Amino acid sequence: MDINTDLESIAASIVENTKAIGEYRLKDSSGNIQLLPRDAPQEAQHARQLLLQASIQLQQLCTEPSEFLDQAQIHYQQLSAFQWLIHFQILQHIPLGTDVSVAYEDIAKAANVSSRRLKSVARMAMTGGILAEDESQRVKHSRISAQIVSEPALLDWALFITRYSAPTALAFARATERWGDSKDKNETAYNLAFNTPMAFFDHVSQSEEMTQHFAGYMRGQGRSSGLAVEHLITGYDWARLGPAHVVDVGGSTGQIALMLASNFPDLSFTIEDLPSTIEESRIQLRDIDPSIASRISLKAHDFMQPQPHEISHLADVYLLRKILHDWPTATAHKILQNLVSSMKPGARIVVMDTILPLPGTFPTPQEAALRVRDLIMAQNFNSNERERDDWIELFGSTTPPLRLNNEWQSMKSVMAVMELVIQE
Repeated sequence: MDINTDLESIAASIVENTKAIGEYRLKDSSGNIQLLPRDAPQEAQHARQLLLQASIQLQQLCTEPSEFLDQAQIHYQQLSAFQWLIHFQILQHIPLGTDVSVAYEDIAKAANVSSRRLKSVARMAMTGGILAEDESQRVKHSRISAQIVSEPALLDWALFITRYSAPTALAFARATERWGDSKDKNETAYNLAFNTPMAFFDHVSQSEEMTQHFAGYMRGQGRSSGLAVEHLITGYDWARLGPAHVVDVGGSTGQIALMLASNFPDLSFTIEDLPSTIEESRIQLRDIDPSIASRISLKAHDFMQPQPHEISHLADVYLLRKILHDWPTATAHKILQNLVSSMKPGARIVVMDTILPLPGTFPTPQEAALRVRDLIMAQNFNSNERERDDWIELFGSTTPPLRLNNEWQSMKSVMAVMELVIQE
């Protein structure tokens, strides 16, 4: 197929899918246009994905090699500008609303930065859709920046990306040069970026501020459409369990258990995590509906250790959402073995994690999001996301072995839901 035919095909896809989502567009309370509300029908969400895919294909097809390098410079400077804005809390100094603007000098004074520097940074960020200017060269929010600053979970996510993830990614080549293909959790890009001999989670746990940032990041991840909790709610038949007890292993501050408990009144939960995170959970969950709170308990526990008997004799399901991908195979095996050794008859494990696709088998935006997760695992933990065969091998390595009983994968999710039972 020649380039003209490709361009015509992509253009036709853009027109078709733009029409498909047009009727669902709406304005939010600040007057900003939302491309699609989160509860738009499946067909509209699919059309949005196809529109995004076509726009990426169009850009790739029209980009010359020298322009690719120009774009690389643009992207890292946009990220640098975003980091600067987040660090100095610039977004919080701008009133919400598409028609409300503020002078650079006023923002600079409030944030204690140079107005000249602020203008340079903000205008770079504007080329990526963050912030905007009105006709009088005053700053206002764009659709994207308004939503980020309006939702604490998104702001937490932005903080973690710019303060922790980006510096770690930049240290990746140096880490490989220094340690090669090391599997040690304290010989990573993160160790170089933050000049620490400690493994990621050990380092985070030493600082209350970092622990809070990581918990906020996890909450923010839940706002990503590809990482949304809804995929866990709809991707597994929780209702068929009837009255059952679910142990959320490494459950952070309890947002996943809370969502599941809200949707499935027959289920009760134990949230397990390290002591500092459990204390944060108590704060996060103290004001919830009593009918839900009565079904959620908290337990300080390190999943590198065997399950406590008072938990294992209750557990019908062990939930591992975004846990195993953090760890190399030997450690992931240990985590699973600790559960297998404690499982009562009929209990099962539900794993929600990434299954890496073969190149080109998923739409580019979804595949790229999965590749990001794969590199994050390498840079922080010397681990990696796994392909399907890797998962099967890992599950079968326990004693007795686990068997993949069922598997669900939504095209909107970057994670699959896998149900494991002990192989008979």
